[in-house]
Amino acid sequence: MGQFENAIPAKTKKSCSYIRRDGTYCPEQPLNGSHYCFWHDSTVDKINNEVKEKLEKKVKEDPNCEGYQLENVDLSDAWLTDTVFDDAVLRKAKLHKGHLFGISLKGADLFKSNFSSANLRHAKLNQANLMGMNIENAKLANINWGEDYIILQEIQAMLALKQKQKVVAKSKFKDAEEIYLVLKNHFSALGDSKLVGKFFYREMITQQRQMPLFSAQRFFMKLADVSCGYGEKVFNILSFSLFVIIMNAAVYSFSGITDGDTIFRISLDNGVFGVIKTFFHMLYFSTVTFTTLGYGDFSPATPLTALLAGLEAFMGAFLVALFVISVYKNMMSR
Repeated sequence: MGQFENAIPAKTKKSCSYIRRDGTYCPEQPLNGSHYCFWHDSTVDKINNEVKEKLEKKVKEDPNCEGYQLENVDLSDAWLTDTVFDDAVLRKAKLHKGHLFGISLKGADLFKSNFSSANLRHAKLNQANLMGMNIENAKLANINWGEDYIILQEIQAMLALKQKQKVVAKSKFKDAEEIYLVLKNHFSALGDSKLVGKFFYREMITQQRQMPLFSAQRFFMKLADVSCGYGEKVFNILSFSLFVIIMNAAVYSFSGITDGDTIFRISLDNGVFGVIKTFFHMLYFSTVTFTTLGYGDFSPATPLTALLAGLEAFMGAFLVALFVISVYKNMMSR
């Protein structure tokens, strides 16, 4: 992360005191009476028409604009392709219709910035502050959103939880939820089901973490996450489906199923082979019940088996439908 020093080291008196992520100093000359250059001095008024032209000229010579202080600056229609604005402050900046292909905004403060109709293809937005950012009609293809699409506010919330700052964490989770909702709606309008699913999942996670730890609502949301990833994770759906089938088969092994006049239950008297053979009968019955095939060769032997079979059939119909939808969404997004 870029950072500021309180004093300029003797060997760099002719350089700006801003330290970049790679540990080097900004090569720009500091302003008179300041330790920082024009771009890094937050006290300099940059709200005029010359800033955009000056910045466009500068990036042609050196595309590294890391840590620039550009709050409220009007950069509408600016040509800033493949430039580096990591850790820059662009709060309430106007980048309407900006040509920003490949721009790096890692860790940048984009609070209430206006990127409407801007070209942000292949941009890096990981750990940037996206709160209040206007992305109406912006081109957001192939964006680097960060690992697992987790944005800055969620990272801050998790850090606050580790530090036992529950009020701060809840506020940050709420902010993250709002941002995920905006992103989800943006990509929904574009028909991008993959990104809709990614941001919907993160929205549900942040919503879940705002709830009281031992509340029933949080428990059921967590169950939905583990069992199916809120309908977005095919592997979770398959794994949970197998778990349901096997667990029900285990219960049927003791409650019993029938084939005509024959009742099948696990009995140690039948020996190891008999136990294995009986359990496979239970797996078969559980599978056809879960998938609602209902061949009719086996049926419940007790009221408990009948109750569990009914519940399993209901759950199976839901999970099979969810699996089909999830697979379809994943195929269509490729």
